[in-house]
Amino acid sequence: MPLTPEKKSNLNLLLVFLLFLVAVIFFKWMFTNPDCGPCFSYFKYIDHTNNQINVINGDKSVELVKVSEGTVSIPAAEPGYKITFSSLTLSEGKKFWIEYKLKGDEKVRRDSAVLHFPE
Repeated sequence: MPLTPEKKSNLNLLLVFLLFLVAVIFFKWMFTNPDCGPCFSYFKYIDHTNNQINVINGDKSVELVKVSEGTVSIPAAEPGYKITFSSLTLSEGKKFWIEYKLKGDEKVRRDSAVLHFPE
Protein backbone atom coordinates (compact mmCIF):
# COMPACT_ATOMS: atom_id res chain seq x y z
CA MET A 1 0.00 0.00 0.00
CA PRO A 2 1.66 3.25 -1.11
CA LEU A 3 2.17 6.09 1.32
CA THR A 4 0.09 9.16 0.73
CA PRO A 5 1.74 12.58 0.96
CA GLU A 6 -0.09 13.16 4.24
CA LYS A 7 1.29 9.92 5.77
CA LYS A 8 4.80 10.76 4.52
CA SER A 9 4.53 14.15 6.16
CA ASN A 10 3.38 12.57 9.44
CA LEU A 11 6.26 10.06 9.34
CA ASN A 12 8.74 12.87 8.69
CA LEU A 13 7.35 14.82 11.65
CA LEU A 14 7.61 11.72 13.84
CA LEU A 15 11.21 11.13 12.74
CA VAL A 16 12.16 14.76 13.43
CA PHE A 17 10.52 14.56 16.86
CA LEU A 18 12.38 11.34 17.73
CA LEU A 19 15.73 12.80 16.63
CA PHE A 20 15.03 15.93 18.67
CA LEU A 21 14.17 13.81 21.72
CA VAL A 22 17.37 11.77 21.39
CA ALA A 23 19.43 14.97 21.05
CA VAL A 24 17.81 16.53 24.13
CA ILE A 25 18.40 13.41 26.22
CA PHE A 26 22.02 13.16 25.02
CA PHE A 27 22.88 16.79 25.78
CA LYS A 28 21.09 16.69 29.13
CA TRP A 29 23.14 13.62 30.06
CA MET A 30 26.38 15.25 28.87
CA PHE A 31 25.89 18.39 30.92
CA THR A 32 24.34 16.92 34.08
CA ASN A 33 26.95 14.19 34.59
CA PRO A 34 30.10 16.10 35.47
CA ASP A 35 33.50 14.59 34.98
CA CYS A 36 34.33 12.35 37.90
CA GLY A 37 37.65 14.07 38.40
CA PRO A 38 40.16 11.30 38.49
CA CYS A 39 38.35 8.10 37.60
CA PHE A 40 39.72 5.15 39.52
CA SER A 41 38.37 1.75 38.53
CA TYR A 42 38.12 0.15 42.00
CA PHE A 43 38.16 3.06 44.43
CA LYS A 44 35.43 5.71 44.34
CA TYR A 45 36.89 9.20 43.99
CA ILE A 46 35.61 11.81 46.49
CA ASP A 47 37.86 14.86 46.03
CA HIS A 48 41.45 16.09 45.98
CA THR A 49 43.59 19.13 46.63
CA ASN A 50 47.20 19.72 45.65
CA ASN A 51 48.39 17.72 48.69
CA GLN A 52 45.79 15.00 49.34
CA ILE A 53 43.28 12.65 47.68
CA ASN A 54 40.17 11.18 49.33
CA VAL A 55 38.62 7.98 48.01
CA ILE A 56 36.16 5.37 49.25
CA ASN A 57 37.11 1.71 49.27
CA GLY A 58 35.18 -0.58 46.93
CA ASP A 59 33.07 -3.57 47.91
CA LYS A 60 35.84 -5.75 49.42
CA SER A 61 38.34 -5.39 52.26
CA VAL A 62 41.74 -4.28 51.01
CA GLU A 63 45.31 -4.08 52.23
CA LEU A 64 47.00 -0.97 50.86
CA VAL A 65 50.47 -1.86 49.64
CA LYS A 66 51.92 1.28 48.08
CA VAL A 67 50.96 4.60 46.44
CA SER A 68 52.81 6.55 43.78
CA GLU A 69 53.69 9.18 46.39
CA GLY A 70 52.71 10.38 49.83
CA THR A 71 51.35 8.51 52.81
CA VAL A 72 48.28 6.37 53.44
CA SER A 73 45.96 7.17 56.37
CA ILE A 74 45.39 3.45 57.11
CA PRO A 75 47.13 0.20 56.08
CA ALA A 76 43.84 -1.64 55.39
CA ALA A 77 40.22 -0.72 54.76
CA GLU A 78 36.83 -2.36 54.99
CA PRO A 79 34.25 -1.97 52.20
CA GLY A 80 32.97 1.60 51.89
CA TYR A 81 35.65 3.05 54.19
CA LYS A 82 37.06 6.52 53.41
CA ILE A 83 40.80 6.52 52.68
CA THR A 84 42.97 9.64 52.61
CA PHE A 85 46.32 9.81 50.83
CA SER A 86 48.29 12.84 52.06
CA SER A 87 51.70 14.55 51.86
CA LEU A 88 51.36 14.69 48.09
CA THR A 89 52.69 17.16 45.53
CA LEU A 90 49.97 16.93 42.93
CA SER A 91 49.66 18.90 39.72
CA GLU A 92 47.40 19.07 36.69
CA GLY A 93 47.54 15.98 34.51
CA LYS A 94 49.62 13.98 37.00
CA LYS A 95 48.95 10.25 37.23
CA PHE A 96 48.37 8.91 40.75
CA TRP A 97 48.27 5.17 41.46
CA ILE A 98 47.37 2.91 44.36
CA GLU A 99 48.65 -0.65 44.78
CA TYR A 100 46.44 -2.90 46.92
CA LYS A 101 45.51 -6.52 47.70
CA LEU A 102 41.95 -7.76 48.11
CA LYS A 103 41.30 -9.67 51.34
CA GLY A 104 42.14 -13.35 50.88
CA ASP A 105 44.08 -12.73 47.65
CA GLU A 106 47.83 -12.19 47.43
CA LYS A 107 47.71 -10.64 43.96
CA VAL A 108 48.85 -7.00 44.02
CA ARG A 109 46.55 -4.83 41.91
CA ARG A 110 47.10 -1.27 40.69
CA ASP A 111 44.41 1.37 40.27
CA SER A 112 45.33 4.72 38.76
CA ALA A 113 43.82 7.98 37.63
CA VAL A 114 44.99 11.20 36.00
CA LEU A 115 44.34 14.25 38.17
CA HIS A 116 42.58 17.37 36.92
CA PHE A 117 42.07 20.59 38.84
CA PRO A 118 39.11 22.94 38.27
CA GLU A 119 40.02 26.29 36.81
